[in-house]
Amino acid sequence: MRGPSGEEFVLLRDTSTAVTLRCLGCPLAKAPVNLTLYNRLSPPDAYAKAVANLADLLLRPVNDPDCTRTRLFLRDALIAIDGKCLGASYRDIAIIIYGLERVRAEWVGASRWMKDRICRAYAKGKELRDGGYLDLLRLGVV
Repeated sequence: MRGPSGEEFVLLRDTSTAVTLRCLGCPLAKAPVNLTLYNRLSPPDAYAKAVANLADLLLRPVNDPDCTRTRLFLRDALIAIDGKCLGASYRDIAIIIYGLERVRAEWVGASRWMKDRICRAYAKGKELRDGGYLDLLRLGVV
């Protein structure tokens, strides 16, 4: 990603960890680059945690069965159906899944991705409640 003032960022992430690298110097698209990690005004513990997250992200097996998109969506579906049964709104459910700060920032924005995701999760939760979980058991997904 390129920031407004031209700085470049590389976002490395999977379903449980994200690390953002801010790249200075030569544009990344022009040639191979060497990255150097340095600590600028960060507490040593925060820097060590960031380096550990990066190492974990880069060294983790690719097919981690506990962190797939399908499993996360099924988790969200169960949270959504339970929440609606207790009288929670879609926004309340989003807060449980994504956290209050993220929902405050994105719920009323131009993008509807979060609202659509919660609606899909609720629909999947109803499907699971109405017997769809049996298909998952037969397929060995859960």
